Amino acid sequence: LTDIDNNELNLYTLLETYEAVILNFWYTTCSYCNLEFPYMVDAYESSYTDESGNVINYKDKVAIIAINPTTAGNGDTIQGMKQYRDSMGLTFNVAPDYDGDKSNLTMDPALTSMFYIEGYPTTVVIDKFGLIAEVEAGAITDIAKWTQTFDKYIAKTHEYVLDLDGKYEVGITDYAIEQLGDIVFIEL
Repeated sequence: LTDIDNNELNLYTLLETYEAVILNFWYTTCSYCNLEFPYMVDAYESSYTDESGNVINYKDKVAIIAINPTTAGNGDTIQGMKQYRDSMGLTFNVAPDYDGDKSNLTMDPALTSMFYIEGYPTTVVIDKFGLIAEVEAGAITDIAKWTQTFDKYIAKTHEYVLDLDGKYEVGITDYAIEQLGDIVFIEL
C-alpha cells in the first residue's frame, strides 16, 4: 500500500513499531466520514499516562491509515485527497486503494474488497498479532470511544482466545499478504 505522499506502508513493518494498526475506509464527499475525522484526529493526537506515570502519545502506539476506495463513485484523486487531508488536519497516513496498476485509480479497490467494506466510514483494527480484532461500521463521533479503542489494543493484557471446535487457526489470503505485507499463519 502506498500513501498519497508516496510512502510504502507495510502491515508487518507497522506492527514492529505500533501496537495496533487502524484502517479507516472513507472518501471525501462522505458526510459521516467528515463528521468522524475531527474526533479521530483529536484522539490520535492526545496522550495518556501509563502505570509508571509516563505520558505516552497515542500516535506513538497506534498507526492509522485512512484508506480511500478511489472507485467508490467518489471521483477522488491523489491531489484531492491531499487537499482534503490538509483542510481536515489529518495527521496520519492517507492512502488510495487500488488493485493493480497504481497509475490507474479507476481499478477495483483491493483492500476495500478484501475487507468486504460496504459502507463508509468503516474502521478495521488490526492488533499487534496481525489479527483483525475489531470492525466498526459507521462514524465514531466520540473522542473517548476512540481512546478506549486504542487502549484495548495497547494494553499489556491484550490476549486472544479463539476456539473453533477445538481447532485454533488464523489465516489470510495470499492476495492480502501481497497487499499488506507478511502475515503469520498459526495453527496450534
